[in-house]
Amino acid sequence: MEQMNETTYDLRRYQLDLLEILDAFTAICREKGLRYYLNAGTLLGAVRHGGFIPWDDDIDVCMPRGDYECFLSCAPAMLPPHLRAVWFGAQTRDEHPQYYCQIQNLRLPITQYVADIPRETFAWIDVFPLDGMPGGRLHRKLHGLELLYRRARVQLSMFEQNVNVHKRGRPWHERAVIALYRATGVGKGSDTFRMMEKLDRALRRCPADESPVWVNFMGAYKLKESFPADAYGAGVPCVFEGRELMIPRQSARILTQLYGDYMIPRMPSEEDSHRIVRRTDAGN
Repeated sequence: MEQMNETTYDLRRYQLDLLEILDAFTAICREKGLRYYLNAGTLLGAVRHGGFIPWDDDIDVCMPRGDYECFLSCAPAMLPPHLRAVWFGAQTRDEHPQYYCQIQNLRLPITQYVADIPRETFAWIDVFPLDGMPGGRLHRKLHGLELLYRRARVQLSMFEQNVNVHKRGRPWHERAVIALYRATGVGKGSDTFRMMEKLDRALRRCPADESPVWVNFMGAYKLKESFPADAYGAGVPCVFEGRELMIPRQSARILTQLYGDYMIPRMPSEEDSHRIVRRTDAGN
């Protein structure tokens, strides 16, 4: 393998690269009439900054499961040739497993450091499915516990490649899982794709458009990203980097639950970054 050179990626340049991917995604959504919403830090940036949070290095969007599946089915034919949609259902066994969809730009190779391990990939944006949760409190609690279990099984199956054991602020149940793995190696050698298939079946059990509560369970905040379906609604337009894009109808409610007093910027930390460098491989 030829030696790979790396250069630190200029943040603003990288943000503009991500916007190109986002534009291709939203063009398909408009043509097909698919619902989507800016999500997480991208939503926060839209509301507070009218664009990226100044130090942000990714773009997150989410879609109700039905719209998400429609996008996955038409993306291969509708995305430009240098972009590809990657998710576990379309991957081969020799690829790094990826449950939710990433749209990658094949012209922009990068190295991402995960748990201090370099992973060669491409500039990307994340597209998350919004899934339904049961209406009854007890039923919803039990379903949430199953989802946490299924997600933990996925993480344990790829623990050494995907888990930063030094990450601060983890909830008690994540710390317990990490301690169990380090003590026993439970889950090591499990088939990650099979674990993802089981997680996928659990997530689909409650169709989003028939459910009173939606969850972006595969996002960073897991069950904390549970909201009444009408908090999203049909979406409302908001300016993001000069583009009119869709955000949830009750964005303030969502941002408050995720970030507290979200209009007060906080200083970024190393954990806010994906630790990305641009690859300058021969021929690129």
